[in-house]
Amino acid sequence: MTKGFWIFGIIIFGIFAYINWRYVDVQFLEYTMGDEFPQFLQLQKMYEAMLGHNIKQFFAFEFYNYGFLWYVANLIVVLPFKIFPNYEMAIYTPRMLNALFAIALLAMIYKIARLYLNPRNSFLLCVFVVAMPGFWKVGYTFKPDTFQALLLLCCVYYLCKDNFAFGRFYRYGIMFFGLALGAAKFQAVMFLPLVYGYIFYLFATNPSVRTLLQVVKKGALATLGIFALWILTNPYLLHPRGFLAWLSMFEGNMNSNATNHGSYIDVSITQKLFEVVDFYYFEIVVFCVLVPVCAMLCFRALQIPLGRARQDWRQHYVFIPIALSFAISMLYLFVKVNKTWEIYYFSSICFGILLFIPFVLACKDLESRVASDTTESKRHNHIKIALGGGGI
Repeated sequence: MTKGFWIFGIIIFGIFAYINWRYVDVQFLEYTMGDEFPQFLQLQKMYEAMLGHNIKQFFAFEFYNYGFLWYVANLIVVLPFKIFPNYEMAIYTPRMLNALFAIALLAMIYKIARLYLNPRNSFLLCVFVVAMPGFWKVGYTFKPDTFQALLLLCCVYYLCKDNFAFGRFYRYGIMFFGLALGAAKFQAVMFLPLVYGYIFYLFATNPSVRTLLQVVKKGALATLGIFALWILTNPYLLHPRGFLAWLSMFEGNMNSNATNHGSYIDVSITQKLFEVVDFYYFEIVVFCVLVPVCAMLCFRALQIPLGRARQDWRQHYVFIPIALSFAISMLYLFVKVNKTWEIYYFSSICFGILLFIPFVLACKDLESRVASDTTESKRHNHIKIALGGGGI
């Protein structure tokens, strides 16, 4: 991490510190921030349960699609302001914790980009993220979506570091994916194609029954590990009533997604594109650039089993499962989620931003080949001149 990036991070944190000190009056919280007031009440309920040694009430935080550890982390930061009552700070500190997650997310995008790009281009990618209104909206909102995106990017980082060696970095990646699912938000299950696409590389590079069995084995172990972490980080699931409470919340969320939160108003894909993607994240033109990038990566993927992939591109195939996760998650949100809630799209957008890395690499590769062809052409012209009696 460069000194410039740390200065950049401090500036972003300072901006969050300023904008977060708004609407901290508990009397108006319900009318200004939507779900923030229920979350404020959940932390109060958990604090009272802790004082009364009431384990049932401690786990009754109602929003079971959110990770229990996320609630615990927020409870820890507000605890001093519960012991010594200060409502303003009890509202402010969870927002600042979310701001820290947002800055850590920028750092993770920078670290992933630095594995392939120079510091300047990596930093520009972070500036691009900060330029999105959705970054500030999601970083300000008291929900676990920023935390989920951060943990998923940690998973991507370690998979990139592993580069299909399936060593300790691969295990770290699986661990962070499990934490994204269990400690942050169950919505992370949408990104399981990242793990399965990564593992499938074994078969794609060497199609055989043996490698297919390896893929199945590693896929099963990864799935078990991820869901084991989900259960371990949400221990109430081990109790039948706890699991039924989670299942009821899950079914309610699926129904909410299908009915537009009970309004039964159909939201078109065009509305989602312009009211979410275009308004909060990318211009439509920029978003459309990602479509050929995904297509290019799919084309590269097809070249692997055919043995036609160039060796210098093989090290970048980790972006294929990233593109797969981005495409599948966006398709699901466009087709199955009947809402224009920008917060649902944040993790998918972060994956989309990473796809600009292979786009830059492809541009550099094309530029170097054009330069090489130009140099070769000039050399041949000099030879022709020399043989023709001119020049030397």
